[in-house]
Amino acid sequence: MGEALFNEIEKWDLIYALIGGGLGFIVVWVTSVLIFDPNGIGAVYWSLASLGILGIISFQEQFALASAIMQFGIVHLLGGFCGGLYTGYKVEKKLKFLLIIPGIATFLISFLIFIASTYFQGGAVNLSTTNLLGTVILPITGNLTGSYLGGYAINWPTKEETEKKEPNLT
Repeated sequence: MGEALFNEIEKWDLIYALIGGGLGFIVVWVTSVLIFDPNGIGAVYWSLASLGILGIISFQEQFALASAIMQFGIVHLLGGFCGGLYTGYKVEKKLKFLLIIPGIATFLISFLIFIASTYFQGGAVNLSTTNLLGTVILPITGNLTGSYLGGYAINWPTKEETEKKEPNLT
């Protein structure tokens, strides 16, 4: 069964899926900088400062949880959606299997850059002290979910049309 799966997948389908993963990473990077940059230019921090409630950040635990939920919904779901949208547009066969690739590629690129930036800033990556929920679980879940949503959203009319065209022989 495994051989049949890989025999139907063409080289270009994998390349398109990896391009979708790269596109998803670009969307993740741009939206995370525009929305969650802590240097004062991110939309979340700017809106809190303009409303005069920047002090809400002092509630670290609650703000970290709310920020992780917003990053899941805005950054990772959107990045996965865009990567899946591209992959679903370019690939037609074995979409269930191939939509895993943009989600995982987006996560892996982001995670490797996180590890590299932590290392080059003089720190060692210690996964026992790293926030696994915000660093691993939510990003991979958001990217995979967004990838499937995007891939099937672009193919929704074609799937619906093929079901209507098939005659019912019962």
